[in-house]
Amino acid sequence: MQVFLNSTCYIRLEHVVLAGMQQPGATAFTWGFGKYGQLGNRGNTTAELPQPLNVKNTVILDIYCGGHFTACLVEHVTSKEHRVLACGCGKYGRTGLGSEDDCSTMKQLALPKDVSQISCGHWHTCCISSGDVYCWGYNKTHCVVAEGLPPMVLSPVQLSFAPLKFRLVSCGYNFTYAVAENGECYSWGAGKYGVLGNGSEQDNTKPVPVPTINDVKHVSCGYCHVAIVTSAGELYTLGKGQDGALGHGSDLTNKLVPTKVANVQEKEISETSCSQGEHHGHTLVCSTDGTVLSCGDGYKGKLGLGDQNSRHQFTALDQQYFFHQQVTQVSAGGIHSSAVTEGGLVFTWGCGSDGRLGHPESSGHRYLFRSDIPKLVEGIPKHLKVNKVSCSYYHTAVLCHT
Repeated sequence: MQVFLNSTCYIRLEHVVLAGMQQPGATAFTWGFGKYGQLGNRGNTTAELPQPLNVKNTVILDIYCGGHFTACLVEHVTSKEHRVLACGCGKYGRTGLGSEDDCSTMKQLALPKDVSQISCGHWHTCCISSGDVYCWGYNKTHCVVAEGLPPMVLSPVQLSFAPLKFRLVSCGYNFTYAVAENGECYSWGAGKYGVLGNGSEQDNTKPVPVPTINDVKHVSCGYCHVAIVTSAGELYTLGKGQDGALGHGSDLTNKLVPTKVANVQEKEISETSCSQGEHHGHTLVCSTDGTVLSCGDGYKGKLGLGDQNSRHQFTALDQQYFFHQQVTQVSAGGIHSSAVTEGGLVFTWGCGSDGRLGHPESSGHRYLFRSDIPKLVEGIPKHLKVNKVSCSYYHTAVLCHT
């Protein structure tokens, strides 16, 4: 398969409907570490409570936290064009704004106006537009992809997989996965710990198919492991096994190919999220019946099980923590975790330093505050319902609708 790049292209505008995301009056909030402007509130200070994200003349459709930066997918209120905005740390071009400058307000990227999905890693970002993949950021390990590109890609470039079209992309620390419309997975970038799923730890300088698995519904790339959900609700994990984040019990070996998780308590899995830190790895999954399960290193209580003990098999969190509401979405940061319920509430747990949990108790306790169980984030106006949460290592964002 030949990969070519085109930094300027013209694609017919089509209106893309994001199920469950396009809501009248949608808005977003951010909190946590803000030194580089990643909270998008025109400042560079840390916020211990949710702060509204100031984006004018648009409806926010999706939001994603990366390594000290944030990206939004928005729809313009009059043109109905879908645009990508970003703010925060510009080092290595991760914001895609054409330079390495930091930016404390959301600014628009040079992309086609029909983007349907975005994903942020630590150093790079990718998105889907009309089935094509666009990437930008730090490229030393070829996570942005392709031989011949510089180590820093400051603006979006298009990858071509013709004739394949894609519906989902997920950015890890220094590698990337994309899911084709036919359910096949492709990966590229750094292969350490076997995260590319090709049976080795070798790097891939161009996208190659991930063998042994197809019919993929959802994929989450973390710092050094990956979780994949099939259309049948089966869960597969791969990558670094030392922390128990792969959920294979006493088997803590690295998995170089996607390996089915046997113990998910007979649940049908709908979504998963892998942690963003090199150490203390953990994984969250959400089942179709609204249950949250976690496994991995229990550092700072980020498994949400009431202690700091590690679990090497997926263990269900008590539904009472979520006011007995079904959970619809989860997100794992580096040392904290989050979940959204069907009632539009967002809960966070784990390490609360630098305000990443959004709880007022963190004030004055930069390094000591934590919560070992999920706790409601109360700083969001009551008339708003949360339908998406995204955690990076240091900050958190939510998308709401009225």
